[in-house]
Amino acid sequence: MKTMNRNQQKGDTNMVATITVRNGKFVYYDKKGNELHEGDTVKYDDGKIEKLYLTESGQLGVDATNKAWIQSGRAVPCEYGVYPLEEQEMILLTKVDE
Repeated sequence: MKTMNRNQQKGDTNMVATITVRNGKFVYYDKKGNELHEGDTVKYDDGKIEKLYLTESGQLGVDATNKAWIQSGRAVPCEYGVYPLEEQEMILLTKVDE
């Protein structure tokens, strides 16, 4: 996790592909500088599309449940948890306009 520099602490919004903390909460930015929120859809560079969920610890992440199980009715979204986004992933994803 990156620490905020002086410009970021002053409210500089030029944040790209990073995870930072604002007022005690995690704040996520995609590779184009879009702030990400629970419920947003993101597209990875490899074409994979994922919906973002908020974990109990306040982190954004993607569904850990097998998609085939969800489609077959064997499981529901997030039944097997959420994989939190990691700093190195942020350069690989872009928010999808809905």
